[in-house]
Amino acid sequence: MCSSDLLPLFINEVLTRPPPGTAAFVELFNYSDHPLDISRFVLTDDGDQNKYRLPKATIIGPRGFLRVTDATLNFNLAPDAEKLFLKNAADTVVLDAVRFPPSREGSSWGRHPDGGREFSGLAVPTPGAMNAAPALPEVVIHEIHYHPPSAD
Repeated sequence: MCSSDLLPLFINEVLTRPPPGTAAFVELFNYSDHPLDISRFVLTDDGDQNKYRLPKATIIGPRGFLRVTDATLNFNLAPDAEKLFLKNAADTVVLDAVRFPPSREGSSWGRHPDGGREFSGLAVPTPGAMNAAPALPEVVIHEIHYHPPSAD
């Protein structure tokens, strides 16, 4: 079940391999025009274990972001591929879940536009701000000439 069916709350961006001097993070996004109290909600990489509960009085403002660093989480964000779950405080509903492949250092995965359906590699990490556009592939086939005018 997707959070858009229940609450306007999404796992919006993830950075698992931060460059030196920065922290890995998970970013949540409140898609609504109203503050959202997410006290005691759960972030976990295992659907059967509640590894991290957000503190009491955790509120995300309208169209706002909340960044949780790996130093705060009770689990490590795996750089070689990961799945993440966001559950309600009562642990009765998975509000959002994402799966993403291995990342390069300094490359984040996220939704574009913020709160959108697609989760893809982003051009640059944007913790606590609107997500950047999706990253372009390093190699692009621009043109194929499949029917030359002569055999040469």
